[in-house]
Amino acid sequence: MNNPDEITLDVFGKILYALAMADGGIQKEEREALQKMVDQDDWAHRIKLSFDAAMNLEMDPKMVFYKNMRIFQTLKTDVHMPYFLDLMNRMANAYEGIVPEERALIENFNHKVNQSSVLV
Repeated sequence: MNNPDEITLDVFGKILYALAMADGGIQKEEREALQKMVDQDDWAHRIKLSFDAAMNLEMDPKMVFYKNMRIFQTLKTDVHMPYFLDLMNRMANAYEGIVPEERALIENFNHKVNQSSVLV
């Protein structure tokens, strides 16, 4: 299986940032979960770079999510989607379980990705 392209990883990093911010702030445990992902998969480093850039710029998480979901939907369907969903769930679970705001973003991501793959 090929690695995801850089655009996909950049966009997904920003989506993960929005997810981490869904409960009001990025928790230490969420950052640790992201680092663990990077340690497990070399190419996930690009996701972390994008996540960190959004965090350092203090981007509005709602705008980031919707803008990057629109971009994500224009990308070709990626075989890594199950992996991306797993990363979202692991990050959301990292600090006191998945809160409703995080669950809504994960479900939205899953729905949009499945919707766009039907259109391809």
